[in-house]
Amino acid sequence: MGKTIHILAVMAMFGACIAVYLQSYRTQSAIAKMQRIEASIAQNRALLARLQAEWAYLNRPQRLWPLVNLHFDQLELVSLQGRQFGAANQIPYPRQQTAPAMAEAGQIPAPQHQHQQEAQNP
Repeated sequence: MGKTIHILAVMAMFGACIAVYLQSYRTQSAIAKMQRIEASIAQNRALLARLQAEWAYLNRPQRLWPLVNLHFDQLELVSLQGRQFGAANQIPYPRQQTAPAMAEAGQIPAPQHQHQQEAQNP
């Protein structure tokens, strides 16, 4: 009986060692994958910053005006004028409800008159 318990304990110990080793291997693999992803993110951020700098450089007005003048006939561009824009009052904003209308709809509590407030708070 004593030998059986010792054998089972040794087998359980070996099983636990194998489980710990496999978990350690999975952890190291996950850490390596995370480091590769972080490196890729850093590389893509650097690329994005470079592309944004190139875009800003290419869109300089000092560079674009000569190109526009050179290809004016092909582009058929016209200068912007103030009358081409609409006025702020032409924007269809949603109607704002007044406080009494909102109180009737149950969206806010009804406003109390000053004398009612004074009566409640003497």
